[in-house]
Amino acid sequence: MQSIEPGQKEYRYSFLAKNIFWLILGWIISAVIPLITMPIITTYLDPKSFGIIALFMVEASLLGGLYGLGLGAFASRMIYKYDRRNRQKCLQYLGVILFYLIVFSLLGLLISLPFVKILKRLILKDVFFPYSFLFYIPVIYGFFDNIYGFTINSFLSLQQNKKYFICNITGVLLLIPIEVVGLVWFGFTWVEIVILQLIVKIVVVLLSLWLLKENLGFSFKRLKIIKFALRYSLPYVPLNFSAWIQQQIDKIFLGGMHSLSYVGVYAVGMKVSEGFRFFSRPIAASIKPEISKRLDSNESGIQRDITDFFNLFFQLSLFVIFAISIFSQEIITLFANVKYSGAYRIIPFTIFGIMFAELSGILHLKFIYKNKTMLFPLITFLGAFLNVSLNYYLIPKFEIVGAAFAAVLANLGVLFVCYFISQRLHFSRYNMKKNISLLIVTVFIIFLIQNMLPTSRIAILLKSAIILFFGFILYKYILCTNERFMGLRDALINTAKIKYRSVWNKGKL
Repeated sequence: MQSIEPGQKEYRYSFLAKNIFWLILGWIISAVIPLITMPIITTYLDPKSFGIIALFMVEASLLGGLYGLGLGAFASRMIYKYDRRNRQKCLQYLGVILFYLIVFSLLGLLISLPFVKILKRLILKDVFFPYSFLFYIPVIYGFFDNIYGFTINSFLSLQQNKKYFICNITGVLLLIPIEVVGLVWFGFTWVEIVILQLIVKIVVVLLSLWLLKENLGFSFKRLKIIKFALRYSLPYVPLNFSAWIQQQIDKIFLGGMHSLSYVGVYAVGMKVSEGFRFFSRPIAASIKPEISKRLDSNESGIQRDITDFFNLFFQLSLFVIFAISIFSQEIITLFANVKYSGAYRIIPFTIFGIMFAELSGILHLKFIYKNKTMLFPLITFLGAFLNVSLNYYLIPKFEIVGAAFAAVLANLGVLFVCYFISQRLHFSRYNMKKNISLLIVTVFIIFLIQNMLPTSRIAILLKSAIILFFGFILYKYILCTNERFMGLRDALINTAKIKYRSVWNKGKL
């Protein structure tokens, strides 16, 4: 194995240490605050109301994914390509793409207005709307969510993660306190909650645009980029639709085959599982822009970077999933009302599904690098078809567990397809046999612990000891198999020390 020079080690890992801080902080706060307030929210909101709110967001995510015609992905591609080559050109393209995105999103919103009642019958079915304006909330929310997705992806691609943190934390601090106060003192129902979510989304979108303005240029000669942009981005329209089916159809099936209460319990389990993203999303969001820019710049050592980062993300994810999964019942008991007690059963499945989806996203970089985005819709359609088929078969028999199991199998299928195609496009060594063996062992241990250890104080102590032992073994394994892990560890420690000294010195002054 080729040795790493001291200077190279710092270069290879300094970007991750610098970029990951704000992402981790943002995701921790956005995961911890909702978790702390969940006992209050689940006490005052019954599972049916929780299910209605979840389905409102399902409809909004469908529309938001279609409105922008995939132009957000093209913006990220332009950033990867020109950010380090021609900064002015990069910013001009970014401004022009935002202009087209807003125009197409407005057209999409106007086209959607006559169909709001049809969409409601398809997704929210027989839910009674006390006010007619509620039909239009998912449409308007989808419009603003599409713009927000553009600004957030731009921050991540530009590696301006502090701005991402500001937007993320603003949304949480606006929504959660008002939601809790409204439920406890003013008797909010699902109606007031969805209105509040729309208002907060609009505020955060305006904030994100204000933060992005210094990265926006404009040139009329760049307007002609639209033809090339649409050739690149239009495959993302069926991709987004298929991804919506793959990620959201389980809630619609649950509501149709059982009841909205099942959707509510399922949504709470998903909300807890989203806590895994405080680990996965910062790392993936830091890795992907950097790897893409290095691929486009043909930097030396890129193959080693891809291999090491993929394996490191895979293995560390297994530890976090292991820890959350074996404590899933205790987490639900502590943070949710007894009405949602069954939600713990889906947590291991949904977390593994998130992990597989993040890994597929890392492999997508090869497709983008080779301009093979036309393959995205085909792969995602395969995952959507698999998810729908499994949901149709599993939900009637296993209820929310069937929905979660269908989702994780669909995400796993997509991951394998992405892996084999990406290897044809740009070969890298991932040591998949070792990773899959470690995955199987982890799943087996989780299954044994969940079925053999009931909730008790002794069981909690035993589970904690098992987590520590598993973490120690995995740490030693990574040290032996991933040479660059030590460089990452040292870079993170040094960054933490620098930030601590800076804060300490300011405090002394």
